Amino acid sequence: MTIPKEFGGLGLGITSYNRVLERIGRYCGSTAVLVSAHQSIGCKAVMLFGTNDQKNNGCRTWPRIGSARSA
Repeated sequence: MTIPKEFGGLGLGITSYNRVLERIGRYCGSTAVLVSAHQSIGCKAVMLFGTNDQKNNGCRTWPRIGSARSA
């Protein structure tokens, strides 16, 4: 969600991101924590410290990592 559009993300600002987490948390707190951890530990680390190649190529493949097709 917070990945910039140029790297295949939604490009949400922090306020919009928090609103989404709040909405998810209304229905399931553990899912909101899971999404938050993924964004802050996984995605944010690559955005801050990753190489340009990781940002350009890696971010586009992230949604497929958890899909049944990658298994």
